[in-house]
Amino acid sequence: MKKVVALLLTLSMLISANTFVFADSAETGNSTESYQQQDNSENQIVTYLSVADPSVKKGDAVRIIVGLADGIDQSNARLTVENTDLNQSFEISGEMTEDGNLIFESSDLVSGCYTVKSLETDGYSVDFEAIGINSQFGIDTVVMDLNADAYAEDSDNSNSDNENTGSEVYDAVVINPDETSTQAAGNTISEAIAAAADVQQNNLFRASSAVNVVLDPGHGGNDGGAQASYGGKTYLEKTLNLKIAQYCKEELSKYKRVNVYMTRNDDHYVALEDRVNYAKSVGASVFVSIHNNSTTSSSVHGATVYYPNSSLNANIGAQGGALANEVLKQLVALGLANDGTRIRNSESGDTYTDGSICDYYSVIRNSKKAGFPGIIIEHAYISNQSDATNYLGSETALKKLGIADAQGIVNYFGLKQEDYHLIFDASYYLNNNPDVKNNWGNTAEAALQHFIKYGMAEGRRGNEIFDVHFYKDNNIDLQNAFGDNWYLYYQHYLENGIREGRQASENFDVISYKTRYRDLQSAFGDDYEGYVDHYISYGINEERDASPLRYKVDFVDNGQIVESQNVLCMRGAKAPEITKTGYVLSWDKAYNKIASDTTVNAVWAPVTVKLNFDAAGGNITNTSKNITYGGTYGDLESPERDGYTFIGWYTAATGGTQITKDTKVEVTADQTVYAHWASNSYTVTFDADGGTVNTNSKTVIFGNAYGELPTPTRNGYTFAGWWTAVDSGEQISFNSAVKTASDHVLYAHWVLNSVSVSYQTHVANIGWQNGVSNGAMAGTVGRGLQLEAIKINVKSDADIGVIYTTHVKNDGWLGNSFNGEQSGTTGQNKHVEALMLKLTGKDADKYDIYYRVHAQNYGWLAWAKNGEAAGTSGYAYRLEAIQIVVTAKGDMAPTVFYGGYTSNNAKAYISKTSTVPIINTNASVRYQSHVSNIGWQSAVENGSLSGTTGRSLGLEAVKIDLNGQPCPGGIKYQSHVSNIGWQNAVADGALAGTTGRALNVEAINMSLTGEMANQYDIYYRVHAQNYGWLGWAKNGQNAGTSGQNLHLEALQIVLVKKGQSAPGNNYGGIISKNTMAYIAR
Repeated sequence: MKKVVALLLTLSMLISANTFVFADSAETGNSTESYQQQDNSENQIVTYLSVADPSVKKGDAVRIIVGLADGIDQSNARLTVENTDLNQSFEISGEMTEDGNLIFESSDLVSGCYTVKSLETDGYSVDFEAIGINSQFGIDTVVMDLNADAYAEDSDNSNSDNENTGSEVYDAVVINPDETSTQAAGNTISEAIAAAADVQQNNLFRASSAVNVVLDPGHGGNDGGAQASYGGKTYLEKTLNLKIAQYCKEELSKYKRVNVYMTRNDDHYVALEDRVNYAKSVGASVFVSIHNNSTTSSSVHGATVYYPNSSLNANIGAQGGALANEVLKQLVALGLANDGTRIRNSESGDTYTDGSICDYYSVIRNSKKAGFPGIIIEHAYISNQSDATNYLGSETALKKLGIADAQGIVNYFGLKQEDYHLIFDASYYLNNNPDVKNNWGNTAEAALQHFIKYGMAEGRRGNEIFDVHFYKDNNIDLQNAFGDNWYLYYQHYLENGIREGRQASENFDVISYKTRYRDLQSAFGDDYEGYVDHYISYGINEERDASPLRYKVDFVDNGQIVESQNVLCMRGAKAPEITKTGYVLSWDKAYNKIASDTTVNAVWAPVTVKLNFDAAGGNITNTSKNITYGGTYGDLESPERDGYTFIGWYTAATGGTQITKDTKVEVTADQTVYAHWASNSYTVTFDADGGTVNTNSKTVIFGNAYGELPTPTRNGYTFAGWWTAVDSGEQISFNSAVKTASDHVLYAHWVLNSVSVSYQTHVANIGWQNGVSNGAMAGTVGRGLQLEAIKINVKSDADIGVIYTTHVKNDGWLGNSFNGEQSGTTGQNKHVEALMLKLTGKDADKYDIYYRVHAQNYGWLAWAKNGEAAGTSGYAYRLEAIQIVVTAKGDMAPTVFYGGYTSNNAKAYISKTSTVPIINTNASVRYQSHVSNIGWQSAVENGSLSGTTGRSLGLEAVKIDLNGQPCPGGIKYQSHVSNIGWQNAVADGALAGTTGRALNVEAINMSLTGEMANQYDIYYRVHAQNYGWLGWAKNGQNAGTSGQNLHLEALQIVLVKKGQSAPGNNYGGIISKNTMAYIAR
């Protein structure tokens, strides 16, 4: 549905040109398609509808033309229009035109916005909306989204390909004080108003900017265009187009700030896209395609100008419309019929990149894509004898058309004719160029035309005061810019040179002319063009002197003239280049505007340069200072450098001459001086940390190597080198450079011979890292990677091992691990949050194990030892790294700086609760039964009953595991299942038996593994069908029945330390009815 908005605007809102609109909006693009889909009778009736002026003042005539197909009944024609502001309809009577169409005129319509609704005659009726024509106009009103006209093109008028769209755009038409109107367009109503407001600014810009006009003579070569013959004379469009374009170019060349280009200058064919590409290459401001029209009807006549629609770039559409209107006004002024300015939308459904309807004509469409408006001027109808003979039939007529086109362009851009009187005098030119007089005539007009067309480009002199050759020779900057292009020197003089006061010739200097005459200064001030004009108009006749006025300028040094110059008045002299070692030259007075004979004296000042200090590794307050030639250096920087004593400043990094504050400055350029240093000596003391060393100290030189170092000894330990801190710092060897700028201590590090601890961590995104040992860091720091599992091993000649457990996210504290076993998880994305470890074995009390962790958000925590917890609890913070150290009892504990890592917290374990975890070494056995009709029961431990009794429910499977074992090992077990027999043994919590198969366990055995088997016994008894509780079995003995198809119903398991009493017949309130543990048949 079209949107139509009427707004009353003040007449002063915008001043621009009238614009006629044809098939203007995006929906009008669709109207072409709708129009072609009319039923047969209507399709043969209306060919177009045109509102001659879409916005008029009240009382003026509204003129609407309806084009009809041949042979249509036109009797009693009536056009209905609706005032949409008043919801009131009006009927206008029509008359037939000479070309067989209908014209409707009315001066009686009231103010408002109107829509053309329908057409009726005695023979037919047409609803315009039904056939896709939505046309509006305004009386004292601005019409938004204007659809004044719809047009069906005759095929003979096509000059290009065609395209189409379906998006919606808006147009604003403003009534101007001169009763003209201006159109601007946009994708929204606000954009249309904004585009209309831009028209005035665009006019101002066009008036001040250089304009590049590309004229495109249509057709050419094998494309002759339209053709007709009358009275034996043939009218060929391609030839007419070229002549009109040439006359247009000739006329435009008379104007300032316009460059005219032609897509062809002779009779050859240029492809449509190449024409626009050429225009783009020369920076076109506008593309003007010159054509003449033709149609099958010989009665159709008049001038038409096509311009861009408002799609893609509404501003280009508005500019093209304004230009089209200016050109059409000039053509109509010649007497041509006003056939309107028009747009033509694509008729094939093609769209621009934004989805809006394309322009039909290729040159208009591609000009818009290139960023400038393109128009097509259809001057007259070759198919109409009157148009052809009156407007195309003679050179004079064709020249008038070219001039009319040019004048329309001139009016649109606000161009002004070039004024040549400052550089051209016809008499002078003719007298000094007899060939011009002979070949072009003896008139001033002929002389000027030659000067404009050829004379300037050939470097001919146009008058007495301006010599273009002198101008070029005496302006090096212009030579670099213009080379041998004489026209550009003329152009520069007119547009810039006069204003800048440049000398025009050997005998004319405008500044000298100004300087000589105070009366002219009062009249013209600094308007140099006024002086030039005055001299031409009056000065010559008054015999005033405009010759160059020169003054003598003497440059003097120490009383002697160095150079004398004759300088044009108010111009600058050029100072001679003289030098004096160590001094800077200046002159005692300005010489850039000489107004009288002048003496300029040299003034010498000693040069000031920068002295840069290179401290060669030392520290200084200032890196430079200024010094003056012939003076002294003055106070110099006093640098400081750890480990060195400053010797002095020198002119070279090595060697050179020493510079002091009293040294005389003899340099004339910036200078750098270098600090020289002597290394200091220090005493280093050796701390053997419990060992014996035969040398307690030695003297070292800063920056040099430590040299030979003593080797200490200590029973039970291996020497691990000298270090700068007790258990961290930097290791020092004989070739290490002395970096400590003071007396200092080196500390012996030792490795315990009897015990070594190694460990390996599994880190997210990395996996298992390489193992490290004895205090080295395992894991990562600063990468945000979680530690997921760990393996720890203690190697020793003594009887010791290690037990450890980890607290894992969502799992809590895991079971104990021993000597190289994994604690934690892998592949589950679970991080370790805390851990505990301690030594085991007979010699465990002779050693301490220390460990600290790097925890998320805390960094390195304090050291924990001997089973204490390290890490966090209740925060879900990950551990990222760990260090572990084993020391002999009595040795110093590792410090907070151990290994170069510093603890940030005094606590080893940070928890949200006060609970203190300990490593569980109270060994127990846990077990769980799967019972028929019940499933898995809850786990029990240490002799509790698992299963059922008195319910005849069979035990189908079991899981058994140890908890809190103090040493390595586990438990393995085996079940005898009905219909299967003895299964393979499983271990440590795995399932023995079956589930989901209704098969019962008939017997079972189990035994401990590893060190657990040496320190504990495992006892177990079962409740068997038909027998009840049987006797106790232990350490791998069978319990239950076989060969009787009797199921087990319950069991008890007890872990007993070696040497302690076995469970009795009455245990846990349960009494065995049979002393035998296993009954087989």
